Amino acid sequence: MASWSSWSNSDSSNSWDNRQQWNRWSKEDKWDSKYSEKSWEHVASPTYQSFSLPSSFVSDQQHYDKTPLGKGAHVLHKLVQPTEWSRKAGLAGRDVSDIRAFELSHRGLGDFSFRLLSEGRHQSIVWARSGQESVLITALLKKLRESGVSIDEAAKACHKSAPPDKHKEAMRFMEPLAQELLNCVLAKAPPTNSDASEELAKAKAKLAEHGIAMSPLKRKATEDPEPDSDKRAKPAMPIAEPESQMEAEQLPKDPQRKLDTRPKGATDDHVTEWLATYKNKPEFKGKYQLLVKHVQTVQKLLKTEASKDQLVSAAKDFGLDPKLASRLSIKNLSTVIAVAQFQTA
Repeated sequence: MASWSSWSNSDSSNSWDNRQQWNRWSKEDKWDSKYSEKSWEHVASPTYQSFSLPSSFVSDQQHYDKTPLGKGAHVLHKLVQPTEWSRKAGLAGRDVSDIRAFELSHRGLGDFSFRLLSEGRHQSIVWARSGQESVLITALLKKLRESGVSIDEAAKACHKSAPPDKHKEAMRFMEPLAQELLNCVLAKAPPTNSDASEELAKAKAKLAEHGIAMSPLKRKATEDPEPDSDKRAKPAMPIAEPESQMEAEQLPKDPQRKLDTRPKGATDDHVTEWLATYKNKPEFKGKYQLLVKHVQTVQKLLKTEASKDQLVSAAKDFGLDPKLASRLSIKNLSTVIAVAQFQTA
């Protein structure tokens, strides 16, 4: 059995060795230093990134860019302007460049996307301008992910010809698919009664300017178009007699501008594709959604207040091929007429 003296000496010796090892480890093999120097060499230091303004921006003391853009002539303020929403969100008066992502998230850091961001996975922000937009986009993307559908393949299938490069022309690549989704939403969300009444009144006025007077009628179950004839008398445009001489004098004898393009065929797809081409026309920049809304209003109006013969004649007068006009449905004839009279407004 070892004596107390020998045990004490042995313990002291071991303690001395342990202290020497600890000092040597703490100086040479410190975990924090070793891990940070070797395992995190590729990681950028966590500093705030400075931002630079686009060269096109015109700045002053109150604005990062005072150039008005969009229908509302929006400028880029340096400080978030005080509104009911910005005050409630605690953003009023703050520099827009200092707003953090989680402050704009409905669930804050509780949003699942922040978990993916923390893992270094790709995340990007899609801006929504209302709670409804945010919920819709979130729900739509969730359904798409759960279904496993390829968004790229779906977008390709919507192109009638070779699709543009999905990286260099991403917006053009997705445009037909986006239009299909929009058409679905528009079909399910008709205008409100007040908006509809106002739009109908405007549409009636515009149609009257081009010789189409509206009066309710009972449509037959089937309306066969009259045979086309190369030599035909120009039909009277109104479907009802004008109520006054003044009203008759207001009806133009011939549209001032003809259609410069026409649908490739008579199907719904042909007409929808043709309508979508107007989005890329310079004269319709910023007006395309107004055009779509007007088309819907005219479709609703002409569905009950004009005969097909009347619409065929009107479409011909706007420059549509007679044979194509006779093959189009009332809905598609209404689309053509709406586009034609919209661009002459």
